[in-house]
Amino acid sequence: MSQDIMRETRFFLNCVLSGVFIVFIYDVLRIFRRVVKHGVIFTAFEDLCFWVMSGLLIFKMLYTENDGIIRGFSIAAIVLGMLLYNISISPFFVKYISAALNFIVRTILKIIGFLLRPLRWMGRTAARPVKHVGNRLKKLRKFFGKRLKKLGKEVKMVIRRH
Repeated sequence: MSQDIMRETRFFLNCVLSGVFIVFIYDVLRIFRRVVKHGVIFTAFEDLCFWVMSGLLIFKMLYTENDGIIRGFSIAAIVLGMLLYNISISPFFVKYISAALNFIVRTILKIIGFLLRPLRWMGRTAARPVKHVGNRLKKLRKFFGKRLKKLGKEVKMVIRRH
């Protein structure tokens, strides 16, 4: 086989692998989104960063492998790699990895919650006297507020008389 054909075959396989790599990275992003819930703006920012990085990756690969020449079969090879990975491995990878990570996160949160129970109990126990003092202070504030209001009315009456 000639050297040119070998080089073109290697370039084609690199393009296919680049497509697989791009969809794999997007799957990692999808798993992250399933484990850590976040809003539309953050999701849009993630997508923007992903597509910019994907474009730079494809540009770098085309520049180094093919002197920056964009050829139809290279784009077709990238799309082929994306499609092959997306219909074969991607659904299972995302489903099972995100399920495993969600299980791990839930388990860790339960363990942390169990370990923090004594602290919550101590906080509630310590809060009772503080709440009691707070209620007493509120009653005192009301009492003195009424007294000051009454005193203010009496002062107004005295000032009006003179």
